[in-house]
Amino acid sequence: MTSSTLGARQLRYKAFQEFLSSATESFKSLCNNNPEANRFKAIYSLCTCPGGRQGGKNARQLEVFFGARPFDSQENFDSTARPSLKLLSERGATLEFVRDDLGRVHVFLYPAVSEGMKPIEDAIELKIVGDPADLAKGTVLSRHFRWLVAYMQCTCLEGAPTFRDRITVAKLRLLHRRSVDGRMWDSRISVAAREVIKWVFTVGLSGTLLAAIQWTASTHRPMAVVEVSAEPTDTRQQRADLIRLGEKTTERLEAVERSLGDIRTRLDAPLVTQPALPSSRPPAKKNATAN
Repeated sequence: MTSSTLGARQLRYKAFQEFLSSATESFKSLCNNNPEANRFKAIYSLCTCPGGRQGGKNARQLEVFFGARPFDSQENFDSTARPSLKLLSERGATLEFVRDDLGRVHVFLYPAVSEGMKPIEDAIELKIVGDPADLAKGTVLSRHFRWLVAYMQCTCLEGAPTFRDRITVAKLRLLHRRSVDGRMWDSRISVAAREVIKWVFTVGLSGTLLAAIQWTASTHRPMAVVEVSAEPTDTRQQRADLIRLGEKTTERLEAVERSLGDIRTRLDAPLVTQPALPSSRPPAKKNATAN
């Protein structure tokens, strides 16, 4: 690695450390200028933790989050059937800044989570900031803080999201990468764009190319001339013989059909019964009775 590259990386490290040093005052000012953030601050409290919430020992991390608080209680019974009271708690949304080895800053947004409710996504990757010095700009930090408040409105129990908040969160879920069940997924818009491009370069492009080839062939090539040669004499004689044979066969079939019709008519006709003829032998004489 060259000295110039090493110097640029070290400058990014230094810019991130400066951002950590000024983060507490910056987010405090942003919260004071946002009425909804002040309302959540009164309920959950707003915490800015350079180094992370686990003791502030991670020099690569900054967490800005609305704290945890109990919102309900539930009576349970232990193994000895003795009643016990359990407090149900809720954790507010979190905005996290994490520096990688190259000095870039990954910005993540985590939803508010309660005992029985959480969004599908575990986190949304808002942006990868190439130069941490950009985080010192008021517009960049203000935009990230507005996203935190809108996400808090849409995911916490005390949220009252406006139409603008819902549109903002919908855009974040559509345009940015999301972590679901510990796996990072590409943004929905990029997945849809890849499917469209895949269709264009397979079905659409192949059809377009085929149509262009056919049009080019029909436009720039002369029409093929089909030469029809005279029919040979033997072929004409064979065709005539076949025609005569077919005619004779038809005549024979018609004669057979007529014969079958005559037979069918005779079979269907009623039978005629002739009367019996008189006998020519004279009648027998009766024997005379004795006197």
